[in-house]
Amino acid sequence: MHNILVDFEGKYMIYTPYGTKEEWKDSKISLLSDGRIIINDFNKEFSIRCKNVEPVDERIPSSITGLVTLFETYSVKHRDKKYFLLVTGEKKYIKRLTRFICYFNLIGSPCYILYPYMIGGAIQKNVKWRKTIFEIKLKRLPGRFEERIVFKYDNSTLIISLDKVINFKREKVSVQNREIEVLNVKFLGEKDVSYGILIYMFNLNLLEKIFKTYFDEHEIKREETVEEEFEDVELSDVEEQVLYALYSGINSLEVHSLLGMDINDIEKIYDKLIDKGLLKLIRLRKEVELTSKGKYIVEKIMKEKGTKI
Repeated sequence: MHNILVDFEGKYMIYTPYGTKEEWKDSKISLLSDGRIIINDFNKEFSIRCKNVEPVDERIPSSITGLVTLFETYSVKHRDKKYFLLVTGEKKYIKRLTRFICYFNLIGSPCYILYPYMIGGAIQKNVKWRKTIFEIKLKRLPGRFEERIVFKYDNSTLIISLDKVINFKREKVSVQNREIEVLNVKFLGEKDVSYGILIYMFNLNLLEKIFKTYFDEHEIKREETVEEEFEDVELSDVEEQVLYALYSGINSLEVHSLLGMDINDIEKIYDKLIDKGLLKLIRLRKEVELTSKGKYIVEKIMKEKGTKI
């Protein structure tokens, strides 16, 4: 017996461009662990293999969808023909359905990763691209699954839990004098240190949808920094060094040792940086961390000076 991964009551519609369409039909929609989508509209039941379904961003005219504005659109191949399957329902379920369809389409796909591309916001040098295979691990928890993306390479395993991802964005990078598009993913590792990874694969759209639908389902806001929010500040050399150290993931209680300073002197610098809005106090014993403004200032200085930590 196959496990049910997604199961909800909603509505569906079959739409063929420049052809016929059906009306929205009440239905029960399920996705099983064998990769079948089961749609039961209480008059008939039919199934579609995930390998024949691809989430798309096709614009469907309102003359077709009517008053329904929240729905997911899938391109479906059937006997050399193509049509669109539209599914609506509670937001968290339709986003989850899309994500799990992406999983089934990407599992086993070859991809390349550059990891760790960043640690604590600091770009890492001499890191090489590695070829790996995209895998997914699901751990059933009360009312949900813990979703983990897995990359295996060089006898090592990298596991990224989706609930630890804090940002993702598409970027263009140069590899061997060729420009490619990658997905830059930032996530939290042990001790809440942030890590960055660049991922390159054939179907980047589906990979991006995995993260996007997870953020949409759980209403997570992506990390953003708007330059206009922050005015420039003047910093001494030692203040810059302190910010660099914190930005690279060094614990604030260890910065004085790293820079060879007295602990009382470093705490005075922390006070100045707190006053400038670049740090915030998180514990009374002068344990601090960078504010959004602090991160922005460090990144601005690094860009201006061409610095890579």
